[in-house]
Parts: sequence; C-alpha cells; structure tokens
Amino acid sequence: MMTKVAKYGYLLEDKNVKSWHDNLYVRSPITAEVYFRTMGPYCELNYTSPSQIIEDSRRNLLTVTSHHLKGRWSQGARRGLI
Repeated sequence: MMTKVAKYGYLLEDKNVKSWHDNLYVRSPITAEVYFRTMGPYCELNYTSPSQIIEDSRRNLLTVTSHHLKGRWSQGARRGLI
C-alpha cells in the first residue's frame, strides 16, 4: 500500500513546496507532515497544483483588496488616507 507521502512525493520536487515543507518541519515535524498529506489530495481533487493555489490566492487577495478600497472611496474616504 502506498502512503500519502509517497503518493504525493512528486510535489516536493517543486522548490517552493520543498522550502515550505522544510520550514514547517523545523518548527513541527508533525504539522509539516499533516499539512503535506492534506495538500496532495486537495490538489488532486481540485485539479490544481501548489503553485496554482498561490497564484489564485494572490489574485483573490488583489480582488478583495481592490473591492474594499473601491467601497471605502465610494463612502468618501480620501485615497491618501486609506
């Protein structure tokens, strides 16, 4: 039987994923393994990759921030004070 770490081990070939995992592992090996074992199935089920998750979160952050600022400006807030 293949373990989840072995099944999704290819994800560690991505230098950003490896760095993320290694940094977590230094602080908490258990947390690093749990997060990694969760990321593999998540990516598989959602037809995505770790790099795509990052890109989507950046895009979403920009969208949410932009909408927030537009809302504040429409309420009369001055652009330089936000």
